[in-house]
Amino acid sequence: MIAPGPASNGKARGTTPDSPGTLHTLKNFKDKLHDANPTVLWLGGGYHLLQPLHANVILEMESIFAKFYEPPIILSFGNCMVRIPGSYNAKNIQFDDNGQNVNILPKSEFKIVQPWNGYKPNIRWLLHDYWMYLIRKKNNEVLKITSVRSIRFNKRWLDRCSHLKRLNFNAELNVKYALKTVRNFRPIGQDQLRMEND
Repeated sequence: MIAPGPASNGKARGTTPDSPGTLHTLKNFKDKLHDANPTVLWLGGGYHLLQPLHANVILEMESIFAKFYEPPIILSFGNCMVRIPGSYNAKNIQFDDNGQNVNILPKSEFKIVQPWNGYKPNIRWLLHDYWMYLIRKKNNEVLKITSVRSIRFNKRWLDRCSHLKRLNFNAELNVKYALKTVRNFRPIGQDQLRMEND
């Protein structure tokens, strides 16, 4: 089952079935999963959307995903539970000093707002987006490593230069600023470097 939506925890943001957050999440299901119609559960403060998938693939066995290492997600008991319709969200129940139930707000009851239509879309429709996410994540890690190495390399080089002639700027700050603002500029060519320093 999946619960894609605007929130990372799979909850649709919104307090009514027709709120913008809930409608946006349901549109994502229809667009990404070819007219999927998930179960929508009211949880006393938000919605969970549950969609069974036809998963005929093991991601680790697919060559396109094998090169990416994703550490396992640590799940807790609390985030694995499917809420049972007819039970209550304790956050919306008022208790007295003795722990006795004083007031159960009507919104605290878990309810099925929309039943699943029985359609199990293929997981492969989600894999392209997941693959793109993994590539972006890997590229971001490479950029971070490259940036750290570049700062160290340039700082060491400038430190050696300062032994020949004292620098009149903060080497580390200048290197960080230059790397942050360089963007798509290419390094200066050797001939141009000679002309500027002769």
